[in-house]
Amino acid sequence: MSDQMQLPVQKGSSVVMSSVMVDMKKPFMRVTNRWEYFERFLPWWKQYIRYRLYALGFAVVGIATIFSVPIFGILCLGAAAYYWEMHKLRKMRLESKRTVIIGH
Repeated sequence: MSDQMQLPVQKGSSVVMSSVMVDMKKPFMRVTNRWEYFERFLPWWKQYIRYRLYALGFAVVGIATIFSVPIFGILCLGAAAYYWEMHKLRKMRLESKRTVIIGH
């Protein structure tokens, strides 16, 4: 008996060739020493620390003023959330899991 119901066959999406974009402008730039490599990431490291300090400072001020000056406290807590997200963005950039080969 052929009472079995046939399921419609769905066509899958076509496979398209793609490439991976590297986040650096010159991913294969030669680096002669470790300091030269570290020096490129030094501004990101400074921003990482600065944004973390801003976030913590705004959080402390926001919590301290939330009951005395509510509008200022809310603005400070909003600024703390913004700077914390910027801190996490810099952290992702610094903690890249890419393999780095230094030398020639």
